[in-house]
Amino acid sequence: MKNTPEQLLSFAENELMKKESIRRAVLREAAQKQKQPIVWTKILLPIAACFVLALGTVFLIPSARAEVLRWLRIERPEQYLTEDPEERTPVEALDELIIPAETETPNRNRITFVSDEPIWQQIASDFRIDIGDTMFDGSDLYITVTLHGLTALPELDAYTGGSITQTAYPADAIAEYFEDGKVPEEYTSGKMTFMEPSWGHYYLKFADGSLASCGQVGTLEANPEIVALFDKNYDEYGEDPLSDADREAISRESIEWLKNKSLVGVVRCWAQDEGLIDREGSHLDMTCFEYFKSQANENGIVTAELIYVAKALDPDQSRTLLEADLGTVRFNIDAVNRLKQDALTAKTPSVAFGPQQVKLSYTEWIKTDYDDSTFAVTNLPADLNGLMMEVENGGFLDALGVHGICIRAALPESWSDEMCKAFKENTRFICEIDGKRYSVSTKFDSTDAHTLRYTIDTTEFPYDRFDSIKEIRVIPELDWHVAMLVGEQPPVELQDNARCLQPDTNENISFRADMMILTDGIFVFTRSK
Repeated sequence: MKNTPEQLLSFAENELMKKESIRRAVLREAAQKQKQPIVWTKILLPIAACFVLALGTVFLIPSARAEVLRWLRIERPEQYLTEDPEERTPVEALDELIIPAETETPNRNRITFVSDEPIWQQIASDFRIDIGDTMFDGSDLYITVTLHGLTALPELDAYTGGSITQTAYPADAIAEYFEDGKVPEEYTSGKMTFMEPSWGHYYLKFADGSLASCGQVGTLEANPEIVALFDKNYDEYGEDPLSDADREAISRESIEWLKNKSLVGVVRCWAQDEGLIDREGSHLDMTCFEYFKSQANENGIVTAELIYVAKALDPDQSRTLLEADLGTVRFNIDAVNRLKQDALTAKTPSVAFGPQQVKLSYTEWIKTDYDDSTFAVTNLPADLNGLMMEVENGGFLDALGVHGICIRAALPESWSDEMCKAFKENTRFICEIDGKRYSVSTKFDSTDAHTLRYTIDTTEFPYDRFDSIKEIRVIPELDWHVAMLVGEQPPVELQDNARCLQPDTNENISFRADMMILTDGIFVFTRSK
């Protein structure tokens, strides 16, 4: 009785597997270097893969984990939506965007398909996901969901390393999963079974039959009770990779732990991304936001059905394990236009960099004689003399953050194309709001090799301090590789102007990095009068 087109599922899952394979490779490297337990390789969602990699080392320190997880959610929309509406401190700007759950109309939770596997029959018998508040912030859609009882088991298994809802890969298919074909020893030796989490995917289904992919539940890992569960497993199972028996034991404990529990999470849909198909299964050439606009009524309200699908990502094909129609979702795409906006003026409109020695790490994939690819890095010494950065657009500030700051970088004409590419890929920006730093989303484009244009937005923001913000500083920084780390071997220092190839080994490969804040390049913004 499946009613979700396989083509959308295949599209979403292929993208997920690509991101997950990269995430796994980097986490394997960190695990070998730091003796990281397997439980922590499952801690964060693949949809946050890039953010996970940046914070991976922090999560290796047990004493810091709970604090970091709490910090990750501070001043983010997910934090506000998962708090009890009766207890949270009201934020007027967010309340303006939220459509409360319709308590008068109970959720349907109509199961349309369930696998005959016993654990999924058990989950189906206990299945219940309630739809809560929704919010659209002009860029992303947030849907609050409450998972009751065993409904949360697939997510909990993925976070903690449990196996009962995961798919075991056959030994002869494992190498195909890893991009370089180098399978970690614990899998080739049979010490561990390679397992693939069965995440719950969410889709919006519209009246005309079109579907939009909404990703997965993204805030369960920050639940204080689950953080405590992580720490318990860490202490109980130690630093060695989890055995199959350990995984089964964790699943049994999770089933017992979930009895009579309700866990609140947020499903996040990146509305500017593509991922739409029509009722015939053809991809639509538009972003979700464009489609949302076409479906909104005269008041900006969009209505759709929320579909839940749990899939087993097999090597050859994806099997549906559970599918359900959760009920009706409503959100407002026009409310963000009612928020107050203040234009930003750059007090420092341009910066010319003087003599300053740096290294630019040029990375590439090299074809081998065996029709395979090997990763390589070359450090190219460079002088920043002649580098110019200037503000093209000061952007604006509203109660949801800093938006649309555009900075154009003109690179020295003496730089090679490889140096320009390395600079483009390794330049980051820091955003300070009244002295406190916030994470930044940076997009870039270029008209030629020597001209770059960065668009900067904050991804976290002090919602309750909008009226008091006085100064915003944007600071560029540059990262580069300094050494290659091969398993437990001493680090291989990278030489200038010498290409360093990833060795053909089953050892874990990673790179030690360094960074420099380009202190001469600080852009200061204030509210326009």
